[in-house]
Amino acid sequence: MSKEDITVIFNGYKRLNLLNAQWNCISKQTIKPKDIFIWVNAADADQTIHPTIEKHATIARCNKNLGVWPRFFFALNCTTEYVCVIDDDTFPGDMWLENCITHINKKDGLYGSRGVVFRDKNNYRDHYDVGWTAPNEKVTQVDLVGHNWFFRKKHLTAYLRELPEADYTIAGEDMHFSYTLQKFMNLGTYVPPHPVNNTRLWGSDHKIGWEVGTDSAAISHTSTGLNQMQKYFNELVEKGYKFLEA
Repeated sequence: MSKEDITVIFNGYKRLNLLNAQWNCISKQTIKPKDIFIWVNAADADQTIHPTIEKHATIARCNKNLGVWPRFFFALNCTTEYVCVIDDDTFPGDMWLENCITHINKKDGLYGSRGVVFRDKNNYRDHYDVGWTAPNEKVTQVDLVGHNWFFRKKHLTAYLRELPEADYTIAGEDMHFSYTLQKFMNLGTYVPPHPVNNTRLWGSDHKIGWEVGTDSAAISHTSTGLNQMQKYFNELVEKGYKFLEA
């Protein structure tokens, strides 16, 4: 496999209208992905996909909202060594895939654009950020990453070995990935460099990311989403999820 052996997976839900902008971000990458998949998760009927994207992407449409987990199950269909799953509120710089490839080949693990380091093992919300929301000059280990996940396809074997005890439809997939990689493969979670003076390396545009990521479609700003996150966090702590500082 070549170093360009990457599949990018987009998620379309309430923000499918932003897909063109995301497509442009990926089209400009210094390392081009081999394939682009799109998981259309019960998007509004009036949200259409541009004909160019329809022509060049592999698109799966679901008429029911199955939540945030199926994107990673969809990744099982990839034929590439590497996979990059991108949230619908995330707009990578043109060197993002190159940044991830460089560092995953130096140290294996899960990489992402916005990392979290927990301060309290009893409180999901007590943490600090690393990445496009809080730039880091060098690769930094974290407890989990969100918004943008870069990994080897074989890492999914850990993701699927243990499933939640309850129904966490709209939350928990991020911490689940880091937890299962830690437990079954002894691998860490990292944020590659997001230097202040080179946003081309960033996993998402800072200004657009904040504007879109805090709109009415943001799960993390709903009581249901936050409750599910805290509940699954507690479940994983009981199962032995180990944190860097908490």
